[in-house]
Amino acid sequence: MGQNDWGFDDWDYDNEAIQIKPKLLIKNADKHYAKYNVPFNKVWKDGKYYKTMAIENFGSGQQGSRIRNAVTGASYPHLVGKTDEDLYFKVIDSTGRYGKNAPLILFYDTPEQYENHRFTIVDTKTKERWYEKTLAARSRLLK
Repeated sequence: MGQNDWGFDDWDYDNEAIQIKPKLLIKNADKHYAKYNVPFNKVWKDGKYYKTMAIENFGSGQQGSRIRNAVTGASYPHLVGKTDEDLYFKVIDSTGRYGKNAPLILFYDTPEQYENHRFTIVDTKTKERWYEKTLAARSRLLK
């Protein structure tokens, strides 16, 4: 890259910031997106102490909308309200802490993904029931 008449490189140093801004605008326009901090005041699995934790959620819509991964925001081909929901670990956040009246419906690939995302622990019986349910759902899909 060459220099322009003022001695600066032609490279746009703010290019990365410019690309990030549209992503933030898209997220903020998404009525199923929420980001907030929660008090934690504990040492987490990684051995580090955290006073607060930032949580970013990508919720799925109501019945008939496509299921979205709560962590990544990736859309799956399965629909909310169908038996395919059993392929995912479903959580409904009705705390309202993100300033919206409707509950946030969250889908995770596994209970462990939920634990790591929300900094919590799911009891063993719940995990066992979910794994049994998801195995049955996978078997139905293969038929």
